[in-house]
Amino acid sequence: MATAMEKKLEVALDSSRAWSSKQRDPMQVEVLEGTVFLTVEGDARDHVISAGDVYQGPPGRRLAAMGLSPSRIRVSGTARGTARPLERFAARGGRGFARHLLGGTLIVAVWLSLWTWVAAGVVAPLSTIPTASSAATSPNRS
Repeated sequence: MATAMEKKLEVALDSSRAWSSKQRDPMQVEVLEGTVFLTVEGDARDHVISAGDVYQGPPGRRLAAMGLSPSRIRVSGTARGTARPLERFAARGGRGFARHLLGGTLIVAVWLSLWTWVAAGVVAPLSTIPTASSAATSPNRS
């Protein structure tokens, strides 16, 4: 059962229009027509690619493209989020489950301790304040 599918996107660019994206998986940029200026986050070198050229981007980095002339590019990558949550969980092998379970437990523990403090520190002292009806019925000790 596949948890991700191949996604292709065509983008029209020129000198007044840029495009950028960041994905965990590598992206492939194919220039269909024109000349494109590519820059990659964390890479000191920029790339100029022409029609027919293909650039394979590194995983986990932002990729930005701008047309140096009227251009079209096709970006191929993996579409995330196409699988249902249980399929994604199974594909990861259950990683992260303990962390989420522990985090949820800590949130509940802090919430309960806060309300315990409110009950003991705020509500309990209020119940010891004499009211007008109890003051009228208690005998005077002089």
